[in-house]
Amino acid sequence: MPEENQNQAPTLESIVGEMKNISGLSYVLNSYDLAKDPSDQAGLLDTATRILSNAQPGTPLYEQTLGQLEGDRGSAYLKLDTSRSARLGIIEEAYKSNKEKILEAIINKFNKDLQGAKDMNDAVKRVSYAFQQLFVIPEISQDEANRYATESLREKTKMPIMTRQVYGNPDEMRDLRYRMAVSEFVKEEKGKDEKAIYSVDKEKLTKLVETPVAGSILYAAEKPKEQKKQAA
Repeated sequence: MPEENQNQAPTLESIVGEMKNISGLSYVLNSYDLAKDPSDQAGLLDTATRILSNAQPGTPLYEQTLGQLEGDRGSAYLKLDTSRSARLGIIEEAYKSNKEKILEAIINKFNKDLQGAKDMNDAVKRVSYAFQQLFVIPEISQDEANRYATESLREKTKMPIMTRQVYGNPDEMRDLRYRMAVSEFVKEEKGKDEKAIYSVDKEKLTKLVETPVAGSILYAAEKPKEQKKQAA
């Protein structure tokens, strides 16, 4: 390798591919334990296999890699986590030297998403796609959902005694906790016409992007097709 190339600082463009791989592996690692349906688990293993092998289904490399992941849940998780760690090591130097560019790109992407948001709920909804791999909310039991619903009703009605069972929706409660976590990164300010304007909280996002895993996930996050159509 020529000497000038050896001394050249690593670029953001040179690590984007691995950042996407780190993001994809993080998605699988965070989702696999929560996936109860066999078809969902198979889909996650397919995603992981494509990343690890950089090959398509039906090719020898893909099938050999998939064979290493199937059958042993604990072993598969360890292999994926180890691969992600190795990839983080590859991009570490370039990530540090390009951290400001990465942060700027993330902020610009989110602020563009937030343009025209009607209220805080709408604002959170517009950027929540990017945080799904960061904030993995544990499953909520029916009993826990019932307790939450009871406390909520008690607070609203000011009735200290509840004599009938109050049922809560575990999925709705889990979604609420997730949206609350995302809302910490969205700021609401008043414009000249007193209309609310929404943007990302740069200070909090800066702290988050200190971690290469978080930075890679947010940088690589792409808006779902449905949201792209709505924004068009």
